Amino acid sequence: MGSSGINAEYMVSSGINAEYMVSSGINAEYMGKTGGEPEKVVYLSTGGQPAHATFDAEGAILICSLSNQSLLAVGEQGGLTNICEEYEGVRFQGPTSCAIDGAGRRFFTDSGPMGQATLQSQTGSVFMINEDSVLQPLAHRCLAHPQGVALSPDGECVYVCETLQNRILRFFQRPRGVYHCSVFKQLSGLFGPTSIAVDSQGNLFVSRFEVAGAGPGCISVLSAQGKDIGECWTNPKASELSGICIDPVEDFVYVTECSTRTVYRVPFKKLVGES
Repeated sequence: MGSSGINAEYMVSSGINAEYMVSSGINAEYMGKTGGEPEKVVYLSTGGQPAHATFDAEGAILICSLSNQSLLAVGEQGGLTNICEEYEGVRFQGPTSCAIDGAGRRFFTDSGPMGQATLQSQTGSVFMINEDSVLQPLAHRCLAHPQGVALSPDGECVYVCETLQNRILRFFQRPRGVYHCSVFKQLSGLFGPTSIAVDSQGNLFVSRFEVAGAGPGCISVLSAQGKDIGECWTNPKASELSGICIDPVEDFVYVTECSTRTVYRVPFKKLVGES
């Protein structure tokens, strides 16, 4: 997960049992060992404006860089590699979220900063880099600020938050490598969904942003069939929810709020309605 404007996010490494934040400035920041007191120290300088980050199965980090308008990879020695920055000769607007499946395919949204891919100018995209490192669009310059992206447990479905349409999209494969898109869940109220995470059962955890001063944001949990699960989590001080992730053992859900630069930890069972 990462941060820029309304997209400040938090992530947990499943490989090395550590928690990280990507700041809204130029640094990624190490937040301390899981279960201990957070210790905020500089982990990595991107030299730009990171919007989101995620780990692959080996613990390598993939970063969406808004200011560089590119997708970056962090090498073993901490160096940054520009994976891609354009499609068919046209620069990205600015990648905003990314996810990696078990086969190593990398999915990311491209919408630039808030206000660039709008309802009036729906120029946001969803891309995939396949196993052969070929970049292909799943949706090209037709969305209103897509940002959160997550995969189903079997990797067959790709979920995307289309923030300014206040909805969740689902891309499914049939046949393999060919994706079809439909509206998975139309939401109402609040500003729109900003980030999404999927648990081992295929349930979707969605952070929903609201403008500070207009009321709190919330976390909604949806089943793989799109039905609401449990009650929405809210906090009166948490309006601009921007990023979400689930820890590897599904004990806690982490969500970021960018107006107060706060990270919240919510018990997983509380969100799914278990005691």
